[in-house]
Amino acid sequence: MSVNMTTSSYYPNHYAASFYAPATPYAATTLSNTGNGVSSLGLPAGPQGPSGASSFAQSTLQKSILSNGTPGYFLQTPGAQKSAVLLAFPLAALPPELSGLLCSLLTGGSPSTKRQMEALERQGIQLTVSSNSGQCTVQAEAPVGKEADMLSALQTVLTRPVVDPATFNTLKSQFKMAAQSNINNLDAQLENRMAQRLFGPNHPVSKTPQAAMAEYDNQTLSGVMAYQPALLQLLRQGQAMMVSPLPADNQRQLLDAAVSQLSLNASPAQPSPTDWPPERMAPGLSRPVLLPTTVAPRAMIKVLWQAPDQRDPDFPAFTLIDHILNSSSTYSFFNILRTRDALVYGMKEGTPAYRFSQGQAFSVGAEVDFPKITQALNDIRELTQALCQGRVSAEELQAAQRTVLLGMRQCGETSSGVLELYSRRLSRKGAPVPSLDEVQAALNRVTLDDIQRVANRIFNNPNSLSLLGVAAPLPVLQQTFPGQPLESV
Repeated sequence: MSVNMTTSSYYPNHYAASFYAPATPYAATTLSNTGNGVSSLGLPAGPQGPSGASSFAQSTLQKSILSNGTPGYFLQTPGAQKSAVLLAFPLAALPPELSGLLCSLLTGGSPSTKRQMEALERQGIQLTVSSNSGQCTVQAEAPVGKEADMLSALQTVLTRPVVDPATFNTLKSQFKMAAQSNINNLDAQLENRMAQRLFGPNHPVSKTPQAAMAEYDNQTLSGVMAYQPALLQLLRQGQAMMVSPLPADNQRQLLDAAVSQLSLNASPAQPSPTDWPPERMAPGLSRPVLLPTTVAPRAMIKVLWQAPDQRDPDFPAFTLIDHILNSSSTYSFFNILRTRDALVYGMKEGTPAYRFSQGQAFSVGAEVDFPKITQALNDIRELTQALCQGRVSAEELQAAQRTVLLGMRQCGETSSGVLELYSRRLSRKGAPVPSLDEVQAALNRVTLDDIQRVANRIFNNPNSLSLLGVAAPLPVLQQTFPGQPLESV
């Protein structure tokens, strides 16, 4: 069966008339699962259960501008056994290969540094530095009473890291191996080509594995560590948070002293960060990314849409849509593609690492036999349109609300769990930082009408980005998508 391509649709046959049928009018008046059981706010996809406030929802989230100008947030968690700190700031001025190596060197750049981390762990102090999607996240956790030791260790790691050439070369080899593993990974190849269509070939998220490997080859220890003072300057453009049973005023004093000390070591000579270049694909339905493969046992399919992010009032409704599509409900990708039609050998759903200037990417990927590409696309279409047509029941919406709220409550039982709830909002510039009570209230306010409206906004909106990618052998693509241009190999 072939796919009848038109200028308005890349979907098989009857898709052409309906994929961008007039959407239900919407206005932005009203969290997202990553496919691994953790949502965009870190909410675990726990079992269904009664809704309820988190353990620390009654505590007031306090905001204060720290001495160096960094916004700080403080939440007292009475009865918690540990305190936790998070620093989140942009790294868009640094190449992702460089920032990844730099963050890894800070906590594991030499045998002595590794021994220091092990000694901290024996005291119950955990410290991590990571980079992702143009952001750096520093997280620390310590037993109550060891907050000063935790912050002192954080200062040491960020301002006086100990590194050596042998460890650097080992880390660089590990990063290169990870990039090399994507060269023959069909899923990674297709995602890379779709990123190139969305952002252009020179965007950080669009680099081929070969280009990333070459970038690692170009990195030297002195060159990477020359940017270490830049991290401390970039911190001024980020946000900080502390969650602890200590009173908020005590938290503020501790964190302000630590962050101020970090700022004294910042280098003003380093470039200021800029946002990643925006997507370049015009809103609407682009022609599909059809990637010929030489050897593949099955076809890889990816469909991507533009969805609300944490800055958008429709984000709570999107969180519940995501949960419904990725759960055991009637309208789930799993139930339709695998259980009903036995199509899928492997699938994942969630938010890719890259972000749009407006909103975030939301996608579903499936691996299917070659003759079943059209049926799989039809099933995905059927499923998203079920939400757009209001076929979700009140019971299914309530079940999604109960499950997400229960996950929040479970996260709220520890200081680090509460921090995880906030981490993505703190990492997204311009995203509001509400209290847990406010987040839970917003989820409870979502109605069936909201689900239908926001589903139409995502899946039936001609003013939003949407993209299909299929990777399969050349004859399969030519038969399924006759006459359509293919990607060069």
